[in-house]
Amino acid sequence: MSEPVDHQPAPIGVVVMAYGTPATLDDLEAYYTHIRRGRPPTAEQVEDLRSRYEAIGGISPLRERTEAQRSAIQRSLDEAHGQGRFVTALGQKHASPFIEDAVEALATAGADAVVGLVLAPHYAKGSVGQYLERAAEACAARDLAFAGVSSWADEPAFLDFLAGAVEEAAATLPEHHHVLFTAHSLPERVLEGDPYPDELAASAQAVAERSGLPRYGAWGLAWQSAGRTPEPWRGPDVLEVIRELAATGRSEGVLVCPQGFTADHLEVLYDLDIEAARVAEEVGLAFARTRSINDDPAVMASLAGIVAHAADAFSGRPADETDEEPDKADKTEEPDKADKTEEPDETDETDEPDDESSEEPEPIEPGEPDEHVEDAVPAAAPAPAPADHDHVEVPRAIGRVVVIGAGIAGLTAAHTILSAAPDTEVTILEASDRVGGKLRTEPVGDEPDALQIDAGADAMLARVPQAAALCQELGLDAELTSPATGSAFLWLGGALVRLPEGLMLGVPTDLDAVEAAGILTDAGLARLREETDQPEDRQAGDATVGEVLRPRIGDEAFERLAAPLLAGVNAGDADRLSLDTGAPQLAAALREHGSLLAGVAAARAAAATAAPGRPVFHGLTPGMGRLPAALLDAVTDAGATVHLDTTATAVTAAHLPGRARPVYTVHLDEPHGHSQLLADAVVVACPAATASRVLAPVAPPVAAELGALDYASVVVVTVVLPRAAVGDPLEGSGFLTVPPGFADADPQLFITACSYSSSKWQHVHDMAPDRVVLRVSAGRAGDPAALALTDAELADRVFADLRRTIGLDARVQPTSPGVAVRVTRWPDGLPQFTPGHLDRVAASDRWLAQHHPALAVVGASRTGLGIPACIVRAQTEARRLLLGAPMGLAR
Repeated sequence: MSEPVDHQPAPIGVVVMAYGTPATLDDLEAYYTHIRRGRPPTAEQVEDLRSRYEAIGGISPLRERTEAQRSAIQRSLDEAHGQGRFVTALGQKHASPFIEDAVEALATAGADAVVGLVLAPHYAKGSVGQYLERAAEACAARDLAFAGVSSWADEPAFLDFLAGAVEEAAATLPEHHHVLFTAHSLPERVLEGDPYPDELAASAQAVAERSGLPRYGAWGLAWQSAGRTPEPWRGPDVLEVIRELAATGRSEGVLVCPQGFTADHLEVLYDLDIEAARVAEEVGLAFARTRSINDDPAVMASLAGIVAHAADAFSGRPADETDEEPDKADKTEEPDKADKTEEPDETDETDEPDDESSEEPEPIEPGEPDEHVEDAVPAAAPAPAPADHDHVEVPRAIGRVVVIGAGIAGLTAAHTILSAAPDTEVTILEASDRVGGKLRTEPVGDEPDALQIDAGADAMLARVPQAAALCQELGLDAELTSPATGSAFLWLGGALVRLPEGLMLGVPTDLDAVEAAGILTDAGLARLREETDQPEDRQAGDATVGEVLRPRIGDEAFERLAAPLLAGVNAGDADRLSLDTGAPQLAAALREHGSLLAGVAAARAAAATAAPGRPVFHGLTPGMGRLPAALLDAVTDAGATVHLDTTATAVTAAHLPGRARPVYTVHLDEPHGHSQLLADAVVVACPAATASRVLAPVAPPVAAELGALDYASVVVVTVVLPRAAVGDPLEGSGFLTVPPGFADADPQLFITACSYSSSKWQHVHDMAPDRVVLRVSAGRAGDPAALALTDAELADRVFADLRRTIGLDARVQPTSPGVAVRVTRWPDGLPQFTPGHLDRVAASDRWLAQHHPALAVVGASRTGLGIPACIVRAQTEARRLLLGAPMGLAR
């Protein structure tokens, strides 16, 4: 009997695929013709390509580099699995040996199954997908099983190599430099729905983390070597980014890491080492490029491991299972995938028009990118695209943000950006000579010991936690305070009547307290009590406060309770004020409960349970001016530049070649001689009329919405009096008046409200226990009379009203000894929100998100009055700019 024959299994073939390069300069025309699908290039095109090769030494080293890579992969396979188990062959896309030649060689060597590996880490349908498709078709023609490696962008050895190369090259540059991770650009139409950009973003972020780069500002993505065709290609282009880095003055050097390429060739040696380096030199930046992977042993061994694991797809031919990581399987294709792919759309297979008589577009620049398709053919890949990555928060390639306006909204936006992205360059422009906008704490009078009293808002709602949280973040915890008294009065029928406890924006929660206060007639009180018996009304759309409240609580309760309070806050007309914007708590209560009284009672109870003992309002000692002052210190300490007396006149956008998102130019009119600033992003944080003018060139629909917003002009007259000038102690926090036009309005009264600051705030009382401090308001929407008066006339009118209302001594005049008066004018100080305001703002936000995602509009004109509303909007928009719409990058 003969001995049994030991049958050796057929070897597993590995086709290692690369782009290809001409062997000599004499082969240029044939090479270029193959790239152009048989269409010969012009003599000028050939000469242009020849000049590039000559610039890098005569011919590209890509051919020897890719052969060295194949050889290194073969050695690693032999070492891990024994000689003969795997056989490799190099197949090129545009030069001999072609991919089909390599498959034929593997079949001749006895392989009955083939693994396809492209020397490009990141999957794209139009590049890696096409390589794998050609290999799969060649295998099918020879009845060979096929499995393709679709992506190896997350291989630890690959990422570790790049991280080490970044650290090595960075050591040659100045400390303040930017790192740009580049890859070959592709046409936008090819990248629609393609995982290529996300894979590049993910690998760049992983390398940045390994290299210890800051999360924001110090690195970004850029694209290179875009083709010369009329259609848009993905940007920003690396050359434009280098120019922008120099223009903004944010960097002394630039380090390019061509993460999408694995070997030295034309796209690296010419496009970066010559062209990008030349641009960097022209603009005054130091330049460096990371070394290429080439045949790095660790990376090649990692690729060999991926190949071996891919071979597990062949039934009955497992690789050495202990050698590979179990998660590699999701990177490979099933052997029969090639037979199931959709045929590519032939109309997409050329960059030229179907009509041959039309003008021929400039061809794509030929070269040797290992990962892209020069003719930009979106083809179906034999493998499924890699699994979608989670959203990657991608830093900007450059990071200048210009904030227009240094009020609470602008300063908060700047602080939010710098807290999250400390390497971002933030420039703040303020047209006036101070920061803070309407938050000012200033002296009353000229005496050296003049009291420092708020000239604008003196409190903020405590129920919106972001305001107090910001104060705590800024170290103002010990300065947070709350009013010493919660009661207030209404000037009604020639007397001050105490408002009942338990009001929410003028709507009562305790009807017994309303009855005890005597502020309503018996008929008015009876009408109010009927509210809970009315049919439920959950108020589907926005309406005016008057339209909603009058039918539910009655005219008297509306005019004596709700309207005075809302008019005091907004200086407007509650019959025209948007419920959703001007009284959102009431809108929410009605929509949730169908009854206004039941809803506000439930809301107050819930607030008391959630935060027992929390005050309704917060203040700061010595005044709200402390908040913008602390923000100014924080942003300047973080590196922000603040320009006072600097007016932004317009924002325009420039769409640079190769860059999908524009660079913004902020045009200036200021005394320092500068005329413009370039920016990645702009935050507009100024009043609506100013914002409208600034945004008109770049965002006309948003500018129109802002320009249509009405404002009320008001005056605040702050009075400091000897305590003896007021006969009786002032109880409560102050008083309101019934707005003009209502039945109970006092036609002789000029002022609209009076705040007893020295009774309301303990810190004001403690500054001068022997004096009384009052803040008196005048002026309403549609009535500019107060603004037209001189300071002396305003003071006289205010003193006359104080004599009637609080019993001010008739002998005390604005110029009397011991009396100090300060007049603060707020022209167009308070926006007037009409129904539909929030919908109009939402429409503007959607337009910006679509057309200019790196523009943001913040401030009181957007989501409502009040310090917390401005803070929340500014924080939200700043985070959106950082995370939701990466600046300087196309997604």
